[in-house]
Amino acid sequence: MLPTLVLGLVSCRPVVPPAPPPPLLHRPQPAPPGDLVYLVMVDRFADGDPRLPGPVDPADPHGWHGGDLAGVLAHVDDLHALGVGTVWLSPIYATRDDKIGEWGAFHGYWVTGGDAINPRFGTVADLRALSDALHARGMRLVLDVVWNHTDYDAPVRTAHPDWFHANGDIQDWDDPVQRVTGDVHGLPDLAQEQPAVADWLVGMTEDWIDRAGVDGLRVDAVGHMPLPFLRDANLRLDQRYGDVWTVGEDFSGDPARLARTLDEGGFDAVFDFPLHYAMIDHFCGGPRCRASRAPCRWTGCMAPDLATGWSPFWTTTTCPGS
Repeated sequence: MLPTLVLGLVSCRPVVPPAPPPPLLHRPQPAPPGDLVYLVMVDRFADGDPRLPGPVDPADPHGWHGGDLAGVLAHVDDLHALGVGTVWLSPIYATRDDKIGEWGAFHGYWVTGGDAINPRFGTVADLRALSDALHARGMRLVLDVVWNHTDYDAPVRTAHPDWFHANGDIQDWDDPVQRVTGDVHGLPDLAQEQPAVADWLVGMTEDWIDRAGVDGLRVDAVGHMPLPFLRDANLRLDQRYGDVWTVGEDFSGDPARLARTLDEGGFDAVFDFPLHYAMIDHFCGGPRCRASRAPCRWTGCMAPDLATGWSPFWTTTTCPGS
């Protein structure tokens, strides 16, 4: 009778159903075949609201130039007329404002708060207005997410110092362990293998998708993060939203490595850096010049930007003997 009694007691325990997921506030739009993706470096594109905070200096190539989300919104019809289907924004989050040495912070990859928008660019309402304008024209919005690292002065470093690796700079870029657990040029390296870190990063991303109506993500520095984390993050986003298009930036010229990143990381696409390097080798005169760029003379053709004047359109390289 004892086994029967135990089974009877177990069967009487109440079953607590899992909490339902929060309701979807946005359903990402899938990427159509042959989509044309246009990268907007927000600070460099167009100044649509000069009242926004922060000094600007367009004469300084490493300074802030004053571009903002209102400026992008003002040119949505121009982008649509070009045949652009997807607008990919450089990071729009709260970021370092000051330079590091001679290098400027305008690009947005030195994130101090991934849950807040950079006030230089506007507000979340401005971002949502841009998203709505794109969707009204059958276009899509892609955000650039920075999961690998933070800025040196990011508050999360003080709040959660245990969320970071403490192995110093990467010394051997071919070492797969250093590549994932070391600092990229000194930037504090997040430990995505920790569940708390993974939940924090994915949770912030879900919040942006919901609030801003985001359709896809360009994921920065995926070659410096563990593939299981990337696979799980992509899976979690797809399970919640149905389909979130993601493209990973793995800065490698090794096709086999990129194929592994694409497959095991769960991405829809990766950037074709092998083609990038092959073109440099060919037009620069071969690997001999790639190995030592110092003798090469770079020139550029300038093309008109939609609003901010002239910007580099293509570059050529002249090397000795080529």
